[in-house]
Amino acid sequence: MNGNWLFKKYAPGDTYRNSTADAFFDSETVSDPGKALVREGIQNSLDAHKIYADKPAMVYISILNEDQAPGRASVDPFFADVWPHYRSDSSGLYPEEIPGPNDKCTALVFEDLDTTGLEGDPDEWRAPSSDQRNDFFNFFRAEALTHKTPGERGSRGVGKATFFQASRIKTIFGLTIRSNDQKPLLMGRSVLRSHRLDDSDYHGDGYFGVPFEDHPSFILPIDDTTIVEKFSSVFRLKRKNESGLSVIVVWPDPEIKEEAIIQAVCENYFYTILNDKLTVMIETPQKQVLLGKKDLLSEVTKHAELSNIAPMIGLAQWATSGNALEHMFTLNPHPRQGPYSWQKSAFPAEMLDTLRGKFQNRERVAIRVPLSVRKRNCPIEDSYFDVYVTFTDSDEPIDPAFIREDILIGDVRPRTPRGGLLSMVVIDHEPLAAFLRLSENPSHTQWQTNRVKKDYVYAPGLIAFVTNSVRQIYSLAMSAEETEDKKILADLFPKPGIGGNGNGARRKQYVRITAADHGFSVGPGRQRLEIDDQVKIQVAYADNSRTRSALGRYTRDDFQFGQKPIQHRLEGAEVVELAENQMVIRILNPTFNVTVTGFDYNRDIIVDADRKG
Repeated sequence: MNGNWLFKKYAPGDTYRNSTADAFFDSETVSDPGKALVREGIQNSLDAHKIYADKPAMVYISILNEDQAPGRASVDPFFADVWPHYRSDSSGLYPEEIPGPNDKCTALVFEDLDTTGLEGDPDEWRAPSSDQRNDFFNFFRAEALTHKTPGERGSRGVGKATFFQASRIKTIFGLTIRSNDQKPLLMGRSVLRSHRLDDSDYHGDGYFGVPFEDHPSFILPIDDTTIVEKFSSVFRLKRKNESGLSVIVVWPDPEIKEEAIIQAVCENYFYTILNDKLTVMIETPQKQVLLGKKDLLSEVTKHAELSNIAPMIGLAQWATSGNALEHMFTLNPHPRQGPYSWQKSAFPAEMLDTLRGKFQNRERVAIRVPLSVRKRNCPIEDSYFDVYVTFTDSDEPIDPAFIREDILIGDVRPRTPRGGLLSMVVIDHEPLAAFLRLSENPSHTQWQTNRVKKDYVYAPGLIAFVTNSVRQIYSLAMSAEETEDKKILADLFPKPGIGGNGNGARRKQYVRITAADHGFSVGPGRQRLEIDDQVKIQVAYADNSRTRSALGRYTRDDFQFGQKPIQHRLEGAEVVELAENQMVIRILNPTFNVTVTGFDYNRDIIVDADRKG
């Protein structure tokens, strides 16, 4: 039986609703669908590869254009009755994006081989219960639903939306062969807007397959091997009898080109490839590029736009070698109670001196950081993460690369270490990895405290402890013995230790900010303040923001100066103004000190202080 497309008609009482998948992703992801497709697609392939852990996951990404694009006659059986829906004025598609009757069917094909495929009952129309798993249902019939288990990289169930975003007509096909039954299943899905056609209103979700006999409005996948083989031939699929999933994005965004895909693979999965967990083959009508453990660095050097990540790939090569593990330093376990903070006591005797010597000699260093993860109403779990450091010839500050279970978390925004220091933070151990996985936004680019602070003790402090680890390790190792220890709280000040506006600009340093128990202190800076000079102090909870933007998000519900539990103590100064999160003081003695305490230690704070006027 040939397949057909079906969009359900609205019935009286139905709520008109459009897909909200785009809302789960940040604007960068939506505007760069090729990059998002690579990141999310490979992430799912790695999760589905666990049954073959003895060899790397194999992913093929093919671009079919020019002579390799299928002609319309060959693809018409898979589109015959869907065109009126695409052309509806309310479909949400741009008219100029809809292919003409003679346009070849360009396609982007994403395939993983020897993975589990989409297992689960394809005839199931209800959402699986929490103790069941149905990957087929979750991929084709659900939105923002997942049943991934601990240790799997994704968690939001919306990654597949990147495939639809990459298509000009918001349509994909999926062909899966499952490892449990070796049965091929072919199905298509289109995500349009609710639309009107011939005086009838239709839901935006359309499905390609065969109708279920008892419920014709319920579409099942095609398992006819003749149709499956024809489809595979038309779209030049690599898959023969191997288990896994092939996703065909039809009429993809023309901006998704070979170079963009190579760049996205190298930037997001360099560590996974070098760790021999992933190999990617990229094919176009003109060339074939293999990105594997042995080929990655040589391939990167061929692309000018990737020159900036070559040093990081060099560090990752060392980090994934046995040599790094053999020479790894291990810090003392962090205390299992109290807030997370970086202290010199974390370093065993003489280790700080050893690290200082290695940093001064610009040697590579690997450090394991043990800590505890404290989920509310659960036993405390011990965990750890690893830090790798080397040096470059550049004087420009370079943000560390944060890798959680083979995924690059690319928008962490740490306190950047000194210029020339190149670093990588790897989180693979499950308790900490699970905590950070839950904290991530759906596109897995940020760690956000609001997602975990209700379920974990000191969640903001734990994120900050990991985020700022490179800078803190380097600072503690390079500091003089008498230098005061700095807690995370101090490290999140806009200009660490010195009053400033957070933009890194050089200016006179009239005040110095240091951490205090549950608060902070402001005292004299390098530039002398005179008697009767005034200093303005502003404070807000950071909640994973390290810039002055946090000050603009202050609310009275957080705290108010002059109201408990916030308390202030002044020496050599007096209060001129006190309101909400702002304090203005007058200097009575150049050796003044102002201490403010009572803040929630589960949350980090931003402090901005400077001479007024």
